[in-house]
Amino acid sequence: MKDTLDIPKNQPSTGNLTGLLSDLPSNLMAAADLARRGFSVFPVRNWGDGEAWKPVKGFPEKATRDLDQIRAWWAMWPDARVGLLTGEANGLTVIDVDMKNGKDGVASLAELGFADLDKMTPVRSRSPSGGWHLFFKYQPGLKGTVGRLGEGLDIRNNRQFVIAPGSYKDSTQYAEMGAPLGETELPPFPESLIPEPEPERPTIELLTVASPDQCQWAADRLTMLADDLAALSEGSRQSTLNETVLWAGGVGAHGMLDREETRELLLEACFANGLPESEFEATFDRAWNDGMRKPVSDFPLLYTADDFDDLQVQSPAFEAGEKLNLATFANGNMKPSLSATMFFLIKVNAERNLGLKFNEFLRNEEWLRGEVTDADQTEIKIWIEQAGITYASCPLHSVSKSDANDAIAALSRKHPHHPVRDWLSSLHHDGQRRAETLFIDYLGCPDTPYFRDTARLLLVAAVARIFEPGHKFDFAPIIEGAQGIRKSTFVKTLCPRADWYGDPQIDWSEDKHVLEQTQGIWLLELGELTGLRKAEVNVIKAAISRTHDKAREAYGRKSQRVARQFVMIGTTNDRDYLVDDENRRFWPIPAQVEQTDTEKLAREIPSIWAEAVAIYKQMRTQQPEGPLPLHLTGDAESHARRLQKSRRKESESDVLAGQIEHWLNTPLGDGFDDLDAAPMQPTYRDEVCGLAVWREMLGNKGVPPQSELTKIGRAIASLGWIKEGRKRHPEYGQQIIHRRPTS
Repeated sequence: MKDTLDIPKNQPSTGNLTGLLSDLPSNLMAAADLARRGFSVFPVRNWGDGEAWKPVKGFPEKATRDLDQIRAWWAMWPDARVGLLTGEANGLTVIDVDMKNGKDGVASLAELGFADLDKMTPVRSRSPSGGWHLFFKYQPGLKGTVGRLGEGLDIRNNRQFVIAPGSYKDSTQYAEMGAPLGETELPPFPESLIPEPEPERPTIELLTVASPDQCQWAADRLTMLADDLAALSEGSRQSTLNETVLWAGGVGAHGMLDREETRELLLEACFANGLPESEFEATFDRAWNDGMRKPVSDFPLLYTADDFDDLQVQSPAFEAGEKLNLATFANGNMKPSLSATMFFLIKVNAERNLGLKFNEFLRNEEWLRGEVTDADQTEIKIWIEQAGITYASCPLHSVSKSDANDAIAALSRKHPHHPVRDWLSSLHHDGQRRAETLFIDYLGCPDTPYFRDTARLLLVAAVARIFEPGHKFDFAPIIEGAQGIRKSTFVKTLCPRADWYGDPQIDWSEDKHVLEQTQGIWLLELGELTGLRKAEVNVIKAAISRTHDKAREAYGRKSQRVARQFVMIGTTNDRDYLVDDENRRFWPIPAQVEQTDTEKLAREIPSIWAEAVAIYKQMRTQQPEGPLPLHLTGDAESHARRLQKSRRKESESDVLAGQIEHWLNTPLGDGFDDLDAAPMQPTYRDEVCGLAVWREMLGNKGVPPQSELTKIGRAIASLGWIKEGRKRHPEYGQQIIHRRPTS
C-alpha cells in the first residue's frame, strides 16, 4: 500500500488560497492526513435520498486508515466530509459543544465549572457553525448522550463520530484550534462530567389487562407528546423523540399502547419537524425496546363501568353507599359524585329498560329511541335524580350534567354493538366463488391475476377494517370509464346499506374534518382525480395509507386516535390522472362495459360479502397475529406497475426530459456543437452537467437559478443517467456530473 497521497498535477503553487483550496481535493487530504496519524476515518455526505448529511452505512466497521480505500471513497464522492470514529477504536471521547439553534454549549460548560476551553484539553476544533469539538482520552463505559450534561452538550463515544478536524463544509473548515490531533497526549475525560450511574429501577408489576380508560389516557398523552415533537426544530428533535419513545415503550409494557400505532403517530410528527426517516427508525426501535424493559409506574388507576358490576339494583330500597362507601353531607344527603351518579343510572337503566348501548361503528351512545341526543341526556339526568330521592335512605338531590353524561358514556360502553360487524357475521357462504371475479363480472375487466387479486384484496380489506379497525391497507382501486356507465352506482350497490356508503368532499389534511366526514362510512368513494395538482394527489396518497385519524370530536374534551373502518374506491372518467412516478397506492380498474349491471350485483351482494368474510377468517386462521398481507405480488404487481405508468399525465418535467434525451443521443457535431470536423464514427456525450444543458441545449446565458438546475437534474436522472456527485467538467469547472449508463 502506498504511504503517500497523489496530488493532482499542474496545480498552481501560488495565488489565492481560496481558489487553491477549491481546486485541491481538500477533504481527501484531510482524511489521508488523519489516517497517517493513526486514526480511522470514513465519508459523511448527502446521499441524494432527501435526508440530511449522514455517514456511510456501517461506518463503525468500515472506518479505516487504508489510504487506498480512502482514495477510492473520495474518488467516488469528492464532496464528502471526513467522519472521525470516536470511542475505543480511535482512543477518543469527544464533547460536542453546540452553538446553534438557540443553544449555547459554551455557557453550559461554564456553569459546570469549565469556563476556559483551552484548559480543558489542548486538542480542539471549531466547527463552521461556531461550535466546538473537545477531544479527550477514551473513557471506557461512558455512554454517548445528547443534552444530558447540559443544553448544547453531547458526548460522543463508542460507535459514534464527529466531523474531523481539517474537514471542509463547503469552503469553511473544521479548524484545529489547539494542538493537532495525534501529536500530543490527550487529557482524561473530566471526572466531574461523568454522569452518575443510573440507580437500579424497582421491579414494576405489570398490569394483567389495561383498562379502556387507561389506554385512552396513554393515547391522549402520546398525542400531546407527538404534537410537541412535531413543533421542534433541528437540535432537539432526536433527543425528544428518544424520551417520548422510552415513555411509550414503558407504557406499552402494560398493554396501554400499541407499537405500530405509536410508530405511525410519531413518524408523522417527525415528517413535520424534518427528522430523517432513517434516524427516526433507528431511534424508535432502540428506545421502544429499552422502554419495554423499563415499564413505567406513574399511570392512573382509573375507574370504568366494570368497577360497578357488583352493584345490586334489584331491591327497591337500599342503603346508599353500603357497597361503595359513597360520601354524605352532615344533614345525611348524599354528596353528588360520578360514583353516586353511576350507582343510580344502573338502576334507572334496568327498571326503565333504557337499553343503553354503544355503537362502535358510529362511535356514539344509543338507547331505545336511537342515538342519545342532548335532550335525551337531560331527560336521563332527571330520572337519575328522581331515583336518588326515591330509592335511597340518603337522598341524592342533584346530579351535574357532566357526571350524568360521563355515566351514560361509561355504562353504554359495557354494551357495545357494531351493525356492520353484526351483519357480516350473520352471512353464510354457499361455497361458490364470486369475490375475485367482481371486476370481471360487472365491469368487463379481462380475466387476469391482477383483476382477480385487486377485487379479492379490496373486499377482504373492507372486512378486516370492520373486524380489526385500523388494519393496514395502503391501496385504492380507481374505476375508470366513460361518464354514464354507472361507476358510482356500482360502488353504492356494493355497499349493503345506503347509509354505509359516502362520497364526501374531504380536506384530507385536517384530521377533525376527516373524522366528521367519514363517521359511519364503510365504502368511501374518492371523487374525480383528474385535474388535481401533485400536492393534492400526494395528500390523498398519504391519506390512503393511514390507519388512524387523530382529532378532538365535537363536544369531546380530549383528542382521540380513531381507528379507520372504511376503505376507499375511486372513480374517474379519464385515463390520464396520475401526476408522478410514485403511484403504487392506486390500482387502475378500466371498466369495459356500456353500463354496469347493478341490479344483478344487488342480488349477489350478500353472497359476495359472505365469501369475503370466509376468506378473511381463513387468512386470519393461517396468520393469527400481525397485519394480513393485503397487497399485490408477482404477475399482478407487475400488471399494476404497467397500468400505473400508463395513467401518468405528461408533465413539464417529462417534456424537458424528452428534449434532453434527444440532445444527449445526438452525435457531437450534429445540430448543436460547432466542431471543425465530424469524427469518422459518431461520438456521444458520456457525461453531462446541468449547466451544459442550460447553456448548450437550451441556449441560455449566465448561471441558472437553483430551481432550474433542480428541474434539469431530475430530468437527467429520470433518463437513468448515474449521478456521480461533484467533479471537474472540462468546460464548466466543478459541477454535479451525471454519467451515461452502460448498456
